Amino acid sequence: MCRVYKKTKESPPKQDCELKAFHRLAKKIKQIFKSPPICILGDSLYACEMVFSLCDAYKWKYICGFKKGRIRSISFEFKAIKE
Repeated sequence: MCRVYKKTKESPPKQDCELKAFHRLAKKIKQIFKSPPICILGDSLYACEMVFSLCDAYKWKYICGFKKGRIRSISFEFKAIKE
């Protein structure tokens, strides 16, 4: 569970809390909705290996926003396709 932290050098970033919450929420969704197809729609924060792996494990589809610099390999491919 994400705790409220005072602003210090050791404070976890907001994204850390959101990604941990996604992991917990996904587990609950999987328990409640065992068989219907699910598609996760997330912003660029959720475009990461942890989310992709979890969705693949649960056999969910996913659509994530793209933000330059979030995933470098995708940035290179996007730039090449665009040109």
